[in-house]
Amino acid sequence: MALRVTLSSVVLCVALAAAGCSKGGDAPAAAPGGAPVMGAGLSGRDAAAELWLRLATYRESFLASWREGAFDTAKPRAITVLKAFAQVVDQVTGPRGFWRDRVPNELLACHSNPDDQVCEGLDQAHADFAEWDELASDIGRLDATRADVFLARNRERMVTYLDTYVPSQASEAGMKQTAFFDLKLKKYVAKQ
Repeated sequence: MALRVTLSSVVLCVALAAAGCSKGGDAPAAAPGGAPVMGAGLSGRDAAAELWLRLATYRESFLASWREGAFDTAKPRAITVLKAFAQVVDQVTGPRGFWRDRVPNELLACHSNPDDQVCEGLDQAHADFAEWDELASDIGRLDATRADVFLARNRERMVTYLDTYVPSQASEAGMKQTAFFDLKLKKYVAKQ
């Protein structure tokens, strides 16, 4: 596979280096016991730019369909950041996303074993997922004039989402590395 260097790759690497992160993404900051720290890694200086850096780590996975060249800027508009976040929500916890479709159907085979505790635990999380669907829907109704205020009000919540639900890769290994798996499902898998 040939190495492909694009302007967005260079911008991302420079921005991540300036933020003190590696390209692969360091583990999110966590409180004792492994629970994600709300708003970890975002200082509030420029919430849009800093959240954009976090989202850029998903440009090859959950944001693969995002428009070409979107990550060429290190300082996007708030509405752009919010739309990208909503896309990640859709891909990760949305009705056809990772946690609602791929995990139960492919990784845990809940269709074959719907009474397994891990499958029941995942079913119980649908109320949590619905809250994120609502936030993504709210973002979809925003216009650029209200985006900055919306982002400021929801920044910590959005970072917590990324730290909790979004795997580094859409795989079983990625699933098991999330805080959500640790908090809600690991106890059931350990019993099997």
